Amino acid sequence: METQGWRKVDCRLDESEPANRPARSVPACWSGLRNTVAVWPNGIEKRSFWVLASFRLSHRLGACSFAKASPIPKNPRSKRLQYFLKRSNHDPFGLLPLKHLSLFPGAPATTILGYGTTSLMGLAATSDRLAVLECAFESGIRHFDTAPYYGYGEAERVLGDFIHGRRDRVTITTKYGIQAPKMIKARWVNLTARRILRLLPFLRKGLSRKAQALTKKCAFTAAEARQSLERSLVALKTDHVDLFLLHEPTYADAASDELHQFLEEEVRHGKIRAFGCGGDFGVIESVAKAKLPTSRWLQFEDNALRGRIEGIRATGAQCITFGLFKPALATLTQWLGSVPGRYDEWERQLGTDCRSEAALAALVQASSHAQNPDGIVLFSTRRADRIASAVKAASGKQFSQEQLSKFNELARDVRLA
Repeated sequence: METQGWRKVDCRLDESEPANRPARSVPACWSGLRNTVAVWPNGIEKRSFWVLASFRLSHRLGACSFAKASPIPKNPRSKRLQYFLKRSNHDPFGLLPLKHLSLFPGAPATTILGYGTTSLMGLAATSDRLAVLECAFESGIRHFDTAPYYGYGEAERVLGDFIHGRRDRVTITTKYGIQAPKMIKARWVNLTARRILRLLPFLRKGLSRKAQALTKKCAFTAAEARQSLERSLVALKTDHVDLFLLHEPTYADAASDELHQFLEEEVRHGKIRAFGCGGDFGVIESVAKAKLPTSRWLQFEDNALRGRIEGIRATGAQCITFGLFKPALATLTQWLGSVPGRYDEWERQLGTDCRSEAALAALVQASSHAQNPDGIVLFSTRRADRIASAVKAASGKQFSQEQLSKFNELARDVRLA
C-alpha cells in the first residue's frame, strides 16, 4: 500500500505482550488526529473520534502499513451517552420521526414533544445529565424547557453546556419570575450541597423544603425581567432564547404595560423570539380570555383527565402543556381497578392492554398531542426507555384516531366521576 506522505510511527509490539494488544506508542501517535479506525492483528477494530489515519498492524514485529479511515456517522455518540445507554440497557434510536411546528413566523422548526429539565438535576453526575439531554436530542426531540429556578440555577447551566454546537438545531424556553435564594444559587454552595446529598440522601426532603421556603417571587418589573434575561443568556451560553415566559405571574403582572413594552423591545433586539406566560391555570385562563399580549404562548398543567386545553385554544393562544402523567395514571389505575370488569371493557373498546402502565401512559400522552396539535407537550425523565416511549407516543403512529377518540370519551367519564 502506498504510504508516501504519511508520518511513519514505531508501532512495534513487545514480545512479551499478546498479539491483540496495541503497542504503548500507538496512543501517543493518535493524539491530535481525527476519525481513525485502528485494526489490531486479531481483527478487532477500535474506532476513535479523535484520530485521522488508520493503522493496520500485522502479527510480525515492526510491520506497519496505513489505510484510509472508514467514514463515521454524522452524529457520533459521545462516550457519556454510550455509557448511559449501556447502563440503562436500552437504545431509543431509530424511532419514528416527530411532527414539527414553528414557535413564531419564520422560526426554525421544532418538535411537538419537548424535554423539561425539572427532574434533570436529580442525577448526581454532570456527565449523566448531559447524557440524558443527548439521548433526548438523538431521539429526535428539539425543544428544551428550563428556568432559573430549576436546580437552583444549575439546570440552565447544564443545558447551556449541552446546546453548545447545537444551538441552531434546538429551541429553548426559559422563564422569569421565580428565583432561587442567592446563597443556594451560588454554584459552589449548590455543588457542595449536591455532594452531601449524594452521601446522605435521607436529608434531601428536609433541605428541599427549606430551600423552597426561601425561594421568592420576583417583582414583575422591566428592570428585574431584564436582569433575569441577561443571567439566563449567560447561563445558557447563547445570545437569544426562543421563548421567554413569565413564571407564575398574577393577572396584574401579566397585564403590565411596562412588561409588554420590555418584551416587545427585546423581540426587536433579537434576544427573545417570542414570549408568553406559564403558571397557575386560573391566571392562564384569565390571560387567555383577555387576549393580553402575553397570551400568545401559554404553558399550563393539563392531561386527558383535566381537559383544560379546549377553552384556551379557542381564544387563539398556542399552548404548551405539562404534567401528563401525575396524578392521571394513578387516578386511571385506581378507577379501573375499583369495579370488576372495567379493565376488560376498556381493553375491548380500545384494543390495547390497559393493565399495562406503559400502555396507559402512552394513551395519556398521545391524547394530549391530539388535543394540542399545533402546540408542545412537555415531559421530564431521567431514563432512556421512557424517552423512547415518549417519542413513540408522540410520533402519531402508535394509536389510531378512533382509539384516541374512544379514549377521550372514556377519560371524560372518569373526569365526571
